[in-house]
Amino acid sequence: MGRRVASTSSRKKIRNSDMIGKRGVTLIDSIVGEIGFLWHPTGLEAGIDGYIEIRDVQTGEVTNNIIQVQSKATDKDFDRETTDTFEYYCQQKDINYWLNGNAPVILVRSRPRTNEAYWVSLKDYFSDPSNQNSRKIIFDKHKDRLSVDPNCRQSLINIAMPQGIGLYLAPMPKDETLYLNLLPIIEFPKRISVARTEFRSEDKLIHVLKRFDNNAGPIWILHGGNIYSFYDLSVYPWNNICERGTLETYSCNDWSQSSEPIARDNFVQLLNICLRYNLACNGIDLHEKHGFYFFRDTDDLSEKIIDYKSVKNKASRIVFEPYQPKDSTEPAHYRHSAFYGQFVQYEDVWYLEINPSYHFTSDGRHGYRFAHNSLSGLKRIEKNGAVLGQVVAWAEMLRSYFPPPNLTNLDEEVRLQFGSLSTVTIDRGIPDKAWLNTEEEEEAEVIQSDIEGMGLFGL
Repeated sequence: MGRRVASTSSRKKIRNSDMIGKRGVTLIDSIVGEIGFLWHPTGLEAGIDGYIEIRDVQTGEVTNNIIQVQSKATDKDFDRETTDTFEYYCQQKDINYWLNGNAPVILVRSRPRTNEAYWVSLKDYFSDPSNQNSRKIIFDKHKDRLSVDPNCRQSLINIAMPQGIGLYLAPMPKDETLYLNLLPIIEFPKRISVARTEFRSEDKLIHVLKRFDNNAGPIWILHGGNIYSFYDLSVYPWNNICERGTLETYSCNDWSQSSEPIARDNFVQLLNICLRYNLACNGIDLHEKHGFYFFRDTDDLSEKIIDYKSVKNKASRIVFEPYQPKDSTEPAHYRHSAFYGQFVQYEDVWYLEINPSYHFTSDGRHGYRFAHNSLSGLKRIEKNGAVLGQVVAWAEMLRSYFPPPNLTNLDEEVRLQFGSLSTVTIDRGIPDKAWLNTEEEEEAEVIQSDIEGMGLFGL
């Protein structure tokens, strides 16, 4: 007798759709695990495919708050798919099944080959009679993505939370690097010279110095019959205005860390004069009345754009520009980029604190009479990211201005050099999207460029 061969029709088969469905559940398992929750598959042939159990990622504590999950996977295009949306048509019997239970249920529509998964809360979605009548779910690819995004995580927590019971779970751990508005001084002049002088008026002393040397530097102060300076007062022309035998020289390091108020105050005054001198050489003046630094106007009152290097990226910013109303042929006023700067010390390190602002003029030189209204209005609409962008820009420009190029011997004596913006690392994070999405599109692009260049926020 010949050997009997089993019919291929009687062999057990696993369809391609079953394999795709299994891959869809595996994708959900992977994403839920990345979020920090637990996934419990049911292993059933139909109905609910598994449960998400909410877990505190900080303590590891499981909550017994669950979400039932129905998985629907495909490797083809979604129905009526566009770049932003797609649709899924539900059977009425499935809707009845999902709505009749007492646990929250979500539908996850996935495409495993592209690692895409999207979800909706079925009881919330079909609470709208029009949705239930149409039996059609419209997925938003941006809002409904199942991912490790904190917004998705919090939405799942909200769905699983029993009604009337509060539940707080700590955010997922994420190291965040925050950039402060503090620019450290990494090099300052090495000495301070002090000598007695007969002069008590700065104007008189300036007049006399110009007779000796018209290029004598401005970085000195008069106080109590003494002249204090980063310059070497023993050489010409300074030795002509100092009393013989009274010159003393001190280390700037000693004065910068001194507990004596007079020494520290004189050191800070000299730093401020040094800052003002260097900025003036780069087209940035100090407003005598209000105390902020601002970019000067251009000769023809056209806009002025400054290029700077944000560590990796080349960037630019408009620092002077006319504002011309739509119904006018002449500018109403001009806007100058500005900042308030003061030297502060924290833990033996000196910093320049940068607080960005704006200056408004009527003609590039004289104050604009509605400047307060313009500034207030601008501050109201400016968001955190815009302020961050200004701080980054000022920091990088200051770093490029100090020390000035082509140093002279005089400049070497008053050399200042700034480091990178100070940072602090915390173990909680705010996703860049959460605040960049609130910015105007153009401003957000500039900010994102700065962020990527400087490594800001993990930006």
